[in-house]
Amino acid sequence: MSGFIDGEGCFNISITKHPKVKVGYNVQLKMHVTQHINSVNVLYAMKEFFGCGSMVVHNKLADRMRYQITAIAEIQNVLIPFLEEHPLLTSKFLNYLDFKKPVDLVSNKKHLTLEGIEQLRILAKSMNTGRTFDQKLSRK
Repeated sequence: MSGFIDGEGCFNISITKHPKVKVGYNVQLKMHVTQHINSVNVLYAMKEFFGCGSMVVHNKLADRMRYQITAIAEIQNVLIPFLEEHPLLTSKFLNYLDFKKPVDLVSNKKHLTLEGIEQLRILAKSMNTGRTFDQKLSRK
């Protein structure tokens, strides 16, 4: 399962303006895997394996489905322990390490401060396509 996440998964921190939230921003953490509708059985198997998450139609490509875990409790209690036990082997491991950092921020309600939002923005910008590869891939 970790190999599939390594190859097809994505870790995401989303920060959007939301006027009804205390600091004016909503934060969502997400791990997702997208597949063509012909391979949707793999995504349902992932959902069954983890026992959490949800299935959604990809918002831009109707012939794609997405398995995603967005609930902070599921990320903290299911996904992270699994990936600690079965680590990612590619550079996606670096994105996972950055993805783990905001879990504590959100759990401790620091995302409800402007300082916390700024910390999350910095992390989000450095992940995925914004990643620089001068950081060594180390599992120590």
